[in-house]
Amino acid sequence: MKRIQNIIDQGEGDMLDFKKEISNAHRIAKTMVSFANHHGGTLLVGVRDDGSISGVKAEEEKYMLEKAATTLCHPSIDLHINEWNLKGKIVLEVLVPEGKDKPFLCH
Repeated sequence: MKRIQNIIDQGEGDMLDFKKEISNAHRIAKTMVSFANHHGGTLLVGVRDDGSISGVKAEEEKYMLEKAATTLCHPSIDLHINEWNLKGKIVLEVLVPEGKDKPFLCH
């Protein structure tokens, strides 16, 4: 958990994006495609832009992430999702690998 807090403390950048929640599958698919087309990246879901922890309902968010990665990204993106409990709230660490079959597109 310390590692996740250290990542949050670094702030957003080219390979790190914070999302309070996944409210739009198409929008998150665009972010995934961007990461896959470059060097990969990490989404932290349940973290506000200012780095504060909002927490999420993990199963709902995982469903939206998987749906975006498999149905809206072409080719589909194989995500790795870790679930963390920070300050009593759930944060999802979503690892988006650099794609091997570039370019990736969002439909």
